[in-house]
Amino acid sequence: MKTALFLVISLLIAQACIGDQSRPMGGAKAIGLGGAFVSIADDSTGIGWNPAGISRMRRFVLGNDYSRLFGLVSLNRLSLIIPSSERIAFGLNWDRLAMKEEEVGFRRDEVSFCYSFTPLPSLSIGINLKYLSDGASLNGIKLGSSYGWGMDFGIIGKPNRLKGGVIGAAVQDLLSLAGGHIRSGMAVRHDSGFTERLFKPGFRIGAAYRLRERLLLSAQLDEMVRVGAELSLPPISLRAGVQKERGGEGMAITAGFGARYRGVELNYACMIPKGLPITSFLTISFNADYQKPPVKIEAVKLREIYPVHRYFYLRGEDRAPIIQAPLDRKMMFRLHPLDPVGRIWMTNESKELVEVRVKLFIDGFTPEEGTVAVGRVEVLPRHRISVPINRLFLKENVLKLNRYVPVEVKVEAADISDEMRKRATATARSVIRSVNSLLMDDVAKLASFISSKDKVVREFALGSLKLVDELGVNLSLHPSLFKAMVLFDALYGMSYASDPNVPFESGTVDEVMFPRQMLSMRGGGRMFGDCDDSTVLFCSLLESVGVHTALIKQPKHVLMAFRLDGLTLERAQEIGLDEESYIPIGGYVWIPVETTLIKDGFATAWKAGIERIKLGVEDVTTVQNAWERYGSPDVAAVNNWPDTYSLPPKDKLIERVERDINDPWISRWRGVR
Repeated sequence: MKTALFLVISLLIAQACIGDQSRPMGGAKAIGLGGAFVSIADDSTGIGWNPAGISRMRRFVLGNDYSRLFGLVSLNRLSLIIPSSERIAFGLNWDRLAMKEEEVGFRRDEVSFCYSFTPLPSLSIGINLKYLSDGASLNGIKLGSSYGWGMDFGIIGKPNRLKGGVIGAAVQDLLSLAGGHIRSGMAVRHDSGFTERLFKPGFRIGAAYRLRERLLLSAQLDEMVRVGAELSLPPISLRAGVQKERGGEGMAITAGFGARYRGVELNYACMIPKGLPITSFLTISFNADYQKPPVKIEAVKLREIYPVHRYFYLRGEDRAPIIQAPLDRKMMFRLHPLDPVGRIWMTNESKELVEVRVKLFIDGFTPEEGTVAVGRVEVLPRHRISVPINRLFLKENVLKLNRYVPVEVKVEAADISDEMRKRATATARSVIRSVNSLLMDDVAKLASFISSKDKVVREFALGSLKLVDELGVNLSLHPSLFKAMVLFDALYGMSYASDPNVPFESGTVDEVMFPRQMLSMRGGGRMFGDCDDSTVLFCSLLESVGVHTALIKQPKHVLMAFRLDGLTLERAQEIGLDEESYIPIGGYVWIPVETTLIKDGFATAWKAGIERIKLGVEDVTTVQNAWERYGSPDVAAVNNWPDTYSLPPKDKLIERVERDINDPWISRWRGVR
């Protein structure tokens, strides 16, 4: 009779509390997400949801969870998670489901011993071995008790093709041992000798996806359909979710929040079920890192980022020094002049040498897995180090920016010998400039705007040369000189207007137009804004037809020169060329041109270039060498700029070319090869 009453009371309580569910599940964070937690399982209650999750936490956790289910039954949970390495963790969990109402008393205790292992960064598995016991009383008289052993299994994986995504699955009550028999589900043996199965195996499968660091979306399928979302606004997290019975009408809305201060975490959630009282859930946990990061990041300083130099950032340069010093020696947090992207300062407070890899993350502009900024650097024991950030991989969308964008950059330093070890992290701020922006501290950077392979540039150059084929004068002038003269005169519809707001000097941020942008607005009295614009355009046209060019930096000014292929300095001296009419670069004859004098013609621009050179030169580089360092992105193709341009009127072009040919300055170069 007592056994029968015990069974009836147990059944009524279970049905009232959990309906058709296999087991009441608590945890304020999980409930706040609508119970879609099997793929996450990253707090103290994770042992019950998916044992695979605890080895991914990599921290010591002591947690307590309390709720009063639908105002009838209290659910208490005490959890302890102990990592033994970066890949292995053990857990201990005690759940008590209890009710005490006047004459009727009931309690169910379940103690779980958890083992979780992460063999790969993308895979974790876990298993629970648990002992369940329960008992009931009526009017203070014990009606009976039961006990049994059970097992849960779980797995969590990160798909390689879905960055930011994770999937998880678990089987609760996979197997049990009671009365000397192993069976599926959770079975218990009563003190009367009777054995029964309390719960059938419960299968859960789910997925979660983190969108842009702050937003987490999750879904789960078991005896219910569950979805949830979490918005992280450190140190606060906001959650909401919904769960609905499969094939039934039972539905509940959930909401909650979390707050964390240092190692203490508090989570609260409420469940609003249809037709039942609201239930609140409260979880408090104490957390401590299992292992310190390999280094401590003291400071990060970044330069402004210029999209046009995307190739330069990707290629990286190892010219800036790495500086190490003992811990007791302070360092100045200053950028070195040769730092390409920025600099990071780190300390190694341990007694062991560590090798770290540094990654950068810029939301929306770098790959989701980050970009390797420092491939490998050794940090001596009890030393601090100052390391240049040499590399940065930017996605192609930066080439579409037409304004500057302030960004937050996440910096991460990982132990190369142990990828599972906790990473050191820090944040820094920078600015991504527009694709037309240029910091003119190196004249070679201007080559990134010289687009010799642009379809419009090449078609304009070839089309202009074809207009003057009938002149036949190219037979008496050096081919490179003839091409330069024709293409310069083909730009006569454009004029130069210096912009006083952007003085051209070292360290100045200037706005430079791409050749296609200038060709599309040619004519109609339109103007380009600075000497760098005209230099970029003329160099692009010449390079597109095989004439090599160079960039010449002067104080607050830049001009260009082009090479007369095959004409060496020795040959020039043999034939008696006037040394005042050319400049030597790399053993060849080069012609300097003042490109801002397009409206005055080629001969005048050549003579002005010679006079400019006499004022002094700060730096000279060939465009070919500059491309090797800084590259030249195909900005026109990325932005789908239209193929809009117009060739000069044939008669006007021929008139200007003939005028230049007959200029004494040029006519004396006839026959020079």
